[in-house]
Amino acid sequence: MQRFEPPVDSQDLSALEKPASGSTREPLTPQEIYKKVAPAVVAMKHNGHAPGHAASRTVDLNHPSSSYGSGFIYDRENRIVVTNWHVAAAEKQLLVKVDDQFLPADIIGVDPRHDLAVLKVSGQGPLAAEIELGSPADLNIGDPVYTIGSPFGFDGTLGQGIVSGPMRDIDSPNGQTMVDLIQHNAVTNPGNSGGVLVNQFGEVVGMNTMIMSLSGGYDGFTLSTSIEHIKKSVDELLKTGQITTSTLGITVAPTKAGLAVIWIDPESAAGRAGLTSEIGFKKKFGLVGEAIPDFSKTLFITEVDGVQANSRLDFESAILKNSGEPVKLTLKEGPDGTPFKIELIPDRVPVPDAIAKKTSLAKVEVLEPSCQHLTMLSQIAPLSDQDIEHILSKNPVALVLDGNSMQANLYFDREEMLAVVLENGKSPEWLDKQLKEVGFSEAGASEGVTRYTRSLSNRPEGVVLMKQVSAIMHGKEPPKIDLRVQMFSGDIPEEVAEVLKKLLK
Repeated sequence: MQRFEPPVDSQDLSALEKPASGSTREPLTPQEIYKKVAPAVVAMKHNGHAPGHAASRTVDLNHPSSSYGSGFIYDRENRIVVTNWHVAAAEKQLLVKVDDQFLPADIIGVDPRHDLAVLKVSGQGPLAAEIELGSPADLNIGDPVYTIGSPFGFDGTLGQGIVSGPMRDIDSPNGQTMVDLIQHNAVTNPGNSGGVLVNQFGEVVGMNTMIMSLSGGYDGFTLSTSIEHIKKSVDELLKTGQITTSTLGITVAPTKAGLAVIWIDPESAAGRAGLTSEIGFKKKFGLVGEAIPDFSKTLFITEVDGVQANSRLDFESAILKNSGEPVKLTLKEGPDGTPFKIELIPDRVPVPDAIAKKTSLAKVEVLEPSCQHLTMLSQIAPLSDQDIEHILSKNPVALVLDGNSMQANLYFDREEMLAVVLENGKSPEWLDKQLKEVGFSEAGASEGVTRYTRSLSNRPEGVVLMKQVSAIMHGKEPPKIDLRVQMFSGDIPEEVAEVLKKLLK
């Protein structure tokens, strides 16, 4: 019988195969690691999609349209498998490869904070194996790490590299703050999503979540979700039936004067503690001129748990890492106020319903170009208030073009929109004026959401609105665009031409 050797994406790391600093354990060889961990790593595909040829799969690892991905057995007795949400979200029916056969699996929970989906595999009896958990906190830069997954549909592929940076907190492409991501350069390609990151002792320390890439493939920079966060979420789901997150009920926005508190939920931990924060607007030149923010009664956060907070990411990542312990805030009233400290015990609330959000997003088609503040969409089915809330969870503003009714609807998350206005040094009054300049009028509001609307004389006019609204979202006056002149002169930007083609279908 011919001996089977695992396929290896190779980098020469023999010099690194030694215990981490201070460790008394003997590290395993790559072959020993593979033999120990690979039986608990599963391949995944979406029902109706064959693996296909590897050369056709040149998509980004964080792209939901790939028909193949990876996962791992977390609890063999209860047939629980964990993978990335962006893998599980791509189709309605998931198939998990166990013992050389694909079995249906149902999604029993999602944690969008960590791009995590928890699945239960159909059938009876325990699965073949389960992973052994390690500690990401014990990793040091330079330590060897390994990936096992199904890149390009090649099941059971081993990659190797090193921890290449400290843990990272980022704002992900889907608008979600993600924390404690392990940065490494172990070989990771499309199809590795949901697979494992393993330390030199054969313990799983993370789940491969995204590659940072300009090519759509491996460029040597991968981020993996910490197994500690995965364990907390999965164990809570299996014990209570839901996953929760910490919140203080505070919304913040970066301004030139500092990190401002722009809204406090009166029913939240911060509201119950009696904290209030007001933002006023006054004319720049007394009774005339453009209105500018007045922060004299505004709270500013300077530190969270003793660590300086300069950005929204600083604040949100600190709260996201919290498991219910008291949070110590250092605040001041007004840009030049005297700092004071307060300790708040955060509330635990359910994480956002990612499955319902997926259903809402299926009712629209994303158009380009979009930006960090604005999502541009073509409506393909009627939208409810809940659908709009889900759409606004990624960006604070959505421009929805309805070709059937020839209407353009602009939706704002009021809290988040105020943050954008302040970031640009503008006022709600300025925003309203600019939108009316391009033909919008306010058309009412629901809880937390304001809608502006205007009619479209033709579908290409929607392209012009996209450019104009994008400029407004960046604090600029909208450009004057005559699309007819641009079309006849051939002077249409490439991204606008692409949108125009979609709208004219």
